[in-house]
Amino acid sequence: MDGNIFAILGKAARLLREDGQPDQAAEMTRQVFRSHSYESALSIISEYVETELSPHISKKESRGRTIEQKIPRHRHFSPRVSLAPPHPSPTGHWGNGAPGRLGRFVQSENNLSQEGNCWIFQSAIAAEDAVVAGDAKICDLAVIRGSALVSGNAVIRNRSLVEDRAIVMAGVVEEDSQIAGNARITENLLSQKAPIVAAACVYGEISGNIRLFPAAVVLPGQSVHNSTPDTIQLYHDHAEVVRPHDRSTPTLKPPENWNPHPKRENLHRGEER
Repeated sequence: MDGNIFAILGKAARLLREDGQPDQAAEMTRQVFRSHSYESALSIISEYVETELSPHISKKESRGRTIEQKIPRHRHFSPRVSLAPPHPSPTGHWGNGAPGRLGRFVQSENNLSQEGNCWIFQSAIAAEDAVVAGDAKICDLAVIRGSALVSGNAVIRNRSLVEDRAIVMAGVVEEDSQIAGNARITENLLSQKAPIVAAACVYGEISGNIRLFPAAVVLPGQSVHNSTPDTIQLYHDHAEVVRPHDRSTPTLKPPENWNPHPKRENLHRGEER
């Protein structure tokens, strides 16, 4: 088993659930996410199941329970590599396809999490220590490599590349885009919108309703966060803001019975009394 900790955690949690121990799987996951190092996380997982990276033991004591189930060396976890066409259906939903075997599009079974509804569609590539997780989809000759993470509901397609330590948690990356370095692409929590990157490069951080057009570049250290419903459009040489129709400046008109001199009218009425 390769040593990607997220892949090991996902397989161990699934194994515990299959063994009728969902509470232990949840507890193990919480502890791993609180750990501060790879060694600590692996030690926690080894308290619940035996992995190829753990010392060889026949039984493990876990919170008062004996777990005899372990991850044997010959066990094959088939990642979900779709053999279906790598395009969404006309209704906009991704076809489920059929879970496939570990094939030439995935370097290691650790490249695809067994949790969530993530898919690596035919002709896409996941290699090295990169991970596809959550409900993410990669297709159409897209490549993720290095230590990149594609998760959430992100879609990577059309020959785009995600590499190095980049993290894409939402939005669409398409048309030969390059996401590299310590790039971060996320959904904005306030607007609940995510970026669309087309034929552009991102090395910094972007979130919210942002569109990158061909040749646009977000440099390392740059951050563009948009919490509004307006669309920030980034081009190679300038930026624009597109406001939705319902946010356009309204034309204010007084009501039909509006009196421009209410105080004078009240005084007049008082005199009549």
